[in-house]
Amino acid sequence: MTTRVRLCALCAVIVITAEAGRFVSATQKQTFKRVVSERKFYLKDKDRVVVLPIRIHDLTIDGQQRALGPAIGPTGDGIEKMPVEPDAIFDAEDNSFIERIRFRVTNQSKKNIKYIRFNIHFFTLDRRLSTDNTVVIAGPDLVATLYFGRYPMPKESSDKAPLEPGQTVTMAIDSMPEDRLKAMRFDISQLKKEILRVAIHTDRVTFEDGSEWVDA
Repeated sequence: MTTRVRLCALCAVIVITAEAGRFVSATQKQTFKRVVSERKFYLKDKDRVVVLPIRIHDLTIDGQQRALGPAIGPTGDGIEKMPVEPDAIFDAEDNSFIERIRFRVTNQSKKNIKYIRFNIHFFTLDRRLSTDNTVVIAGPDLVATLYFGRYPMPKESSDKAPLEPGQTVTMAIDSMPEDRLKAMRFDISQLKKEILRVAIHTDRVTFEDGSEWVDA
């Protein structure tokens, strides 16, 4: 075999190996298990269960119905150990799934609601050691805000508020104004970690009569 032929054969082997490597890399792209839950700061108040004025339900990711994971408390401690129903777990290759989260909100109070503020908490579930070497979660790595209505709600608004008792509205993270979406995307990119838990926290509900419900 001449030198030229040997070089051509070697080049062919290199090209085939490179293409095979790319194929394996593409087919073996890693996915991560994700869960979306509610977050409730006041789970109990003087030994009675706190009833929220709204109910969050019908969660979808990429149009697929998912169950909500177990509720996360105010500290976020131990969420990596919470038992999760299989219907609440879904796969996603990267953090872009955040923008495809949808959930429905029903007014279960007896008043018209003109404004709701949701804080969307993102957890990467990094294990961090405290001073006594126990594993803790030091709160969410990032928080984004999603609104229903405006605060205060102007009379001439064309928004869907007020939300009357028993009425339901769909909330979508990608319905945020484009400038806030861009800011959220940038902040998530700076994490350089996979978001494994998302928690929807109903932070404030304002009623048409001016009264408020706050979970802070």
